[in-house]
Amino acid sequence: MTDLLAPFWFPLFLLVALLYSMVGLGGGSAYVAFLALAGVPHVHIPATALGLNLLVTAVGFAFHRRNLPERAGGRLLILYALAMSGAFLGSQVVLSARIFYLLLGGVLVGAAGLSWGQHLLRRRLRPVSPRWLAVYPFAFLFGLLAAMVGIGGGIFLAPVLLFSGFSAHQTAGITSLYIALNSGVGFAGHLLGGRVDAPLLLGLALAVLVGSLAGAWLGSRKVPERHVRGLLNLIVFGVGVRILWTGIRMP
Repeated sequence: MTDLLAPFWFPLFLLVALLYSMVGLGGGSAYVAFLALAGVPHVHIPATALGLNLLVTAVGFAFHRRNLPERAGGRLLILYALAMSGAFLGSQVVLSARIFYLLLGGVLVGAAGLSWGQHLLRRRLRPVSPRWLAVYPFAFLFGLLAAMVGIGGGIFLAPVLLFSGFSAHQTAGITSLYIALNSGVGFAGHLLGGRVDAPLLLGLALAVLVGSLAGAWLGSRKVPERHVRGLLNLIVFGVGVRILWTGIRMP
């Protein structure tokens, strides 16, 4: 296994956590991308990325919980129960290396594209009454997909929420907890399956923790979110294409 505790990798993961936490995200898409490029066995990538994602998003939810829709406790409970069910089922699926890289590459490319489009949705969609029933199937589906590849899934759910009539603030509140719960349940499932590389996870967790704390502090100082998010999307898109090509070339 590639030694991710080498000096080059520690600051890289610290930087990723810093940048993502500046814009209120966990960084799961970048973690899986760099773990894959580093040559980490594919069976350990989802658990490692989900563990790191959980660490960052648990802190992030503390800042976004006030944005959860009011008087919607029962509906939120259904949404999160479906998401966690999907995440647990996804964590039980062990993919072949080729299918994993193909799926991961496609997810990363799609995530970057959706993130670019999300900004346009926020500006152009008119507020309407939220349509909860339209969101429930996607909450389950994205939870399933997220746990299989090692991301939180919020980047996929956010555009669905916006299309379904939720405001940008409500979307931030719902997705922040969605990512944290998916990451936690998905990680637990991989842990039960014996697919957690503890030394790898603990070593990178320190870098991610330091980076997320620094990023949260910088983000509260009104750092231009659009530029940071654009850079992250570009990186994830490029790495996603590279991983997708790796999967295509596998026998």
